[in-house]
Amino acid sequence: MITEKIEIQNMQKEDINEAVNLWIKQHYLYCTGENFPQYWCENTEEIRITLENQIQSNNALVAKRDNQIVGFLGFFVFDFHCEKSVLCNITSHSAEEDSKEQIYLELYKHASKLWVEQNIFNHLWMFFYQDERLKSFLYDFGFGSHVVDAYSRPNEVNVMCECSYSIRLATLDDLMAMQEIVDESALYYKKEPLFLKREVVSSDKLRSLIERNNIFIVCDGDNIIGFMNINRSEENDAEILSVINYGMIDELGAYIKPEYRGKNVGVHLLGMIFKYCRENKMDLIHVSFETANPFANHFWRKYFTPTILSVRRTINKDANS
Repeated sequence: MITEKIEIQNMQKEDINEAVNLWIKQHYLYCTGENFPQYWCENTEEIRITLENQIQSNNALVAKRDNQIVGFLGFFVFDFHCEKSVLCNITSHSAEEDSKEQIYLELYKHASKLWVEQNIFNHLWMFFYQDERLKSFLYDFGFGSHVVDAYSRPNEVNVMCECSYSIRLATLDDLMAMQEIVDESALYYKKEPLFLKREVVSSDKLRSLIERNNIFIVCDGDNIIGFMNINRSEENDAEILSVINYGMIDELGAYIKPEYRGKNVGVHLLGMIFKYCRENKMDLIHVSFETANPFANHFWRKYFTPTILSVRRTINKDANS
């Protein structure tokens, strides 16, 4: 491992080209194949704009060795569950492979000192799922797995199966029954081992979602036992590497009543989602899931390729005392 002295400086606009080139190398190394979005290597303007904004906010650092940029780290400050937090998103960091751990160590030491001095104790970091070296480095520093973003090509994955329950699009006649199962799903996320608080979906919000005609429900007789919500992305999103016109399992997401799991209900629903995407010319479909959700962890990995892993570290609140 190379151990020459690494200097950390605030990133300047003239550093952006080198930083972006580093990031592209990282993308090609860890994000190749048909199930990974390739748009961002050829269209870097939005990444450059993000870095410019971080530079203006003094939220971007570069690591230099012999005056050459060997790494960079940008971040956003935001509120996460009512706690002031920072996020190093997927397009805002990279490091040369030859001394990756050393470079990231110096960047994180410098950045985390700034964060804790500002009483920011919640640190989130997104990186390519296949980057085992960075994953190991962050886990050693006390980061823990949080969310996975994954992609699949509906044209190439067969998820059709036999299922004894009927599937159809939700209508406004289903509003009351949908409200019950959506509220039930929120309670599921609050329980162990997830302990995740979801926003309450109001009746008006649910009505507007149903009117989009893209919530698939599965029924046992007259009872709704599960749902899956598919949307079309309306803009490019550098945070999760999605592109306009991708399929997005989001907003309501997906939920199957616990007593109906293991009966191909989720597989049957996903088959209808993939069919919907094919018919509407959505070549890639995205899903994100919490790694603390054992059912989601098992299900989505069968049909989607993990692309991005988000990890989280909470610093002891008495660090400044």
